[in-house]
Amino acid sequence: MAPLIAPPAGKSFEVAKQGQQQATLAEVRDLGVNKVTSNFGGVAKTEDVHQVLFRWQLSEVDPESKEPKRIYEKFRFSMHEKAKLYKRVAGMFGGRVPPKDYDFTKLEGLNFDLLITHNQGKDGKTYANIAGTIPVPKDRPKLTIVKIDPPKSKSDTAVNVLNQAAARPVTEADPIDSSDIPF
Repeated sequence: MAPLIAPPAGKSFEVAKQGQQQATLAEVRDLGVNKVTSNFGGVAKTEDVHQVLFRWQLSEVDPESKEPKRIYEKFRFSMHEKAKLYKRVAGMFGGRVPPKDYDFTKLEGLNFDLLITHNQGKDGKTYANIAGTIPVPKDRPKLTIVKIDPPKSKSDTAVNVLNQAAARPVTEADPIDSSDIPF
């Protein structure tokens, strides 16, 4: 009997090229509070952490999808001077940081040159990471955000069909039969 091996999970994407590349901050998303495990000095610690995501859209285009490549950064939503978010935002603006009541979604659409490096993860995959940001020269055209439509999931479709079916009253003249079930 031949071995039965599951295919690798997820789609494989070509990572962004190393070096300096223009990008726009396409999205700042509040990820809410999540459980995060950190390891310091061999001691694992799990805690609830409020996180925020930066989605950068690069000038480099994926040859297969014809869409701009993207890099994602996840931060603890903290502007403490030792926090990675503080360091990223300070680096974007030459050491200046926004006031305490700043709306981070105002960063969306800003252009920077990113210094991209490659790192190998524990899983053996190569990942593109942002080592730093540089202001874009004023005479260079700005990148605009290319909208990404979220993929439709099967469960969303089933919920929509069920919601539509619920609006139709069931009567003797119009009973529910197996053709009304969306799966």
